[in-house]
Amino acid sequence: MDTQRKEHQETRDFLVRSIVRDISFKKQEMSYVERELKELMSLLDFQLDSMPGIDLVTASALIAEIGDVRRFPNANKLARFSGIAPVYFGSGGKGKEQKSKQGNRALTLYFTT
Repeated sequence: MDTQRKEHQETRDFLVRSIVRDISFKKQEMSYVERELKELMSLLDFQLDSMPGIDLVTASALIAEIGDVRRFPNANKLARFSGIAPVYFGSGGKGKEQKSKQGNRALTLYFTT
């Protein structure tokens, strides 16, 4: 068994070095993408990443899904678009609010997690 372990060590070393190179490349690429996102976000000037709990990547994803938030006349319209506003079901003074099944599913994930 010890002989077999030594026999394949060169292959294992190669694979590990390959994986490390791949991880290193992806880290560099992520750095580049984050710099580009930061520059784009500063041009858009929405300042979502200044809110607690919203980092650069989350703010970018929200803007990608919502677009220009100023197109919504109020917060209720944005909530309906995103699918997080409750919907009232009822008649004759009786009824209840339920979770909406409409709206942008990607935004619903951001707002409910």
